Amino acid sequence: NTMPAFKWAEGNDVTIFTSSCIFAVDTRSIFDFENLKEIKLLVIVRDTSTVFPGMLESENAVIQIDILNVNEAPSFEGTKNYTFNVYEEIEVQNLVVLMDKFSDVDENNQNNAVFQIESISQNINTTQFDGSTIFMLSSTTGSLQMSGATDFETVTQYTINIKGVDLGGLVDTCVVVVNILDVNESPNLLLQAQYQIAENVITSEANSIYANGVYVAKPLVVTDPDNDDAKRTLNLDTHVTLSNFNPSSGNNIFYKNNSSRSDNPSTFQFNIGINFPLNYEINSLYTFQIVINDQGGLSS
Repeated sequence: NTMPAFKWAEGNDVTIFTSSCIFAVDTRSIFDFENLKEIKLLVIVRDTSTVFPGMLESENAVIQIDILNVNEAPSFEGTKNYTFNVYEEIEVQNLVVLMDKFSDVDENNQNNAVFQIESISQNINTTQFDGSTIFMLSSTTGSLQMSGATDFETVTQYTINIKGVDLGGLVDTCVVVVNILDVNESPNLLLQAQYQIAENVITSEANSIYANGVYVAKPLVVTDPDNDDAKRTLNLDTHVTLSNFNPSSGNNIFYKNNSSRSDNPSTFQFNIGINFPLNYEINSLYTFQIVINDQGGLSS
C-alpha cells in the first residue's frame, strides 16, 4: 500500500543492467509523522540465469525508512477572533479557555502550550484606566478571567491580543473582544445628618445649616452613576418622595422645592421647603423619610 508513494529516480523497472547498477528512490508525496512513523520497502533484483537458460534468478532486501518529526505551527481555531458580552461589575472565572481553541498536530505539543497577553486596549478613556488589572490569563490552560472592576460608564469595550506558543517555539495569535454591557445602578442620596431652621420664619429652606449666625441652605444631592437618562433620577415630582413624618403634622409643613441638575448630568439637586413658620415650643424636632427612585426602578 505504500509503494505508490515512491518512484524510481534513476533507471526504471524495464531497464536491463549488464553487471552492476546504482539506483535511488524518490517520494511522490509528503509524509506525515503523526500518521506514519516508518516505511519498509521490499526491493527485488532479478537477472537471467546462466545455469538454467530461460529462468530468472533474484535477490531481495528490505529497506526501512524512518519518518522524522518536524515541529509544525499551531493554530487558534476559526477566525481567531472571539467576542464576549459581559455585564458591568460582573466577575467571570472562565471567560474562555484558549487551550480548547488551540490546535497543534504535533504529538508532543498537544495540550502543551504557553499563553501570554501581548496587549490590552480599550475604546475610551485610554489613559485613565489599565485593563491589565481586570484581565488575568493562565499561561498553561489559557483560561481568561476578569474581575468585577468593569464600569460601563468608563469603558465599554476591551480588546485583548493573546499569543500561544508551542513547545517548539512556534506561535499563533488571537484576539478576544469583551463588550461591557450596561446595568442600572442605584442612585445615591447625599445629605447632612441633621438640619436646623429658625422658628417663626418662612424664608429659609428646611435643609439649612446654622453657621456664623446665619442659616445656609445645603441642597440635597442625588448622584447616579448611569449615563443613560432612561435610568436616572430626573424628575422631582415623580422620582422623589417624602413620607413617614413624625409628628404626622409634618406632612402639611414640608414639601419638595427648587430642583436642578448640575453640569454633571449624573447629579440632581433639590431642597425641602416649608409651608408656614414653625414654633419651637410646639415641636422642636421633625423627622421624615426621603426616597429617591430612578427611571430604571431602583431606589435609595
